[in-house]
Amino acid sequence: MLDFYIDKQVVEKMEMVNHLPKATIHCIESDFFTFQTEQKYDVVFSSGFIEHFQDTKNVIDKHIELLSEKGVLLFLLPNFRGLNGWLNKIFDRKSYDTHNINSMRLDFLRAIMNETALQNVKVQYNSKPMLWLATKNKIVKILVKCGSHLLKFVPIPSRLLSPFIVISGVK
Repeated sequence: MLDFYIDKQVVEKMEMVNHLPKATIHCIESDFFTFQTEQKYDVVFSSGFIEHFQDTKNVIDKHIELLSEKGVLLFLLPNFRGLNGWLNKIFDRKSYDTHNINSMRLDFLRAIMNETALQNVKVQYNSKPMLWLATKNKIVKILVKCGSHLLKFVPIPSRLLSPFIVISGVK
């Protein structure tokens, strides 16, 4: 998994829950763009990462370089081109401004993925609508949670209601 921050307690809990020996999961802390390795990985997963960069194609290509033969690539990124983006833009502008909103366009992402050698590529909105917002304002938090519960009655993937974009492919 590629991320900005490694929470060592979360990693330890993951090992414990999955009955893995301590220190089984190895975390590499490095600049993603200068990181070099001969090792290839069966799964490369990135959540909330690629949308923080302007050169989306380069970031995706760097992930693909880490894949082993038959390796699986999985990206999860927020969809700020719908209701969640509107909420974040209004109530958490600082966080919103750290995102490359252009990288959240399905046509743009599909064009990049179609240039790769990956098979079984999927670029889609997730099918379970929900609202989310990291805020300390309790009233806004309650309203967002209520709105999210109401959206569960509309299980249709769409740009306006889906909170995430899912990208997958196999090398």
